[in-house]
Amino acid sequence: PALTGDLSAVIGWLTGRCDALPAPRPVPVHGDMHLDQCLLAEDRVLLADLDELAAGDAEQDLAALCVDFRLRAASPAAGDA
Repeated sequence: PALTGDLSAVIGWLTGRCDALPAPRPVPVHGDMHLDQCLLAEDRVLLADLDELAAGDAEQDLAALCVDFRLRAASPAAGDA
């Protein structure tokens, strides 16, 4: 409870910074990005399962892949499903 005011100030500051950013330009995104969607071919990475391919924010696929990595690190057996 003692930090509520500080947290509100930080959230307000971050929101103000986000509002100042330019709108993202839509780019092709995978839409279901995780490690099992990647195929290694010599020195390239190929993406599979493109049924959810759409225009969107590039950060969307990066965030989904980061979550997948984090979940795999927390529960190694999850990658076997």
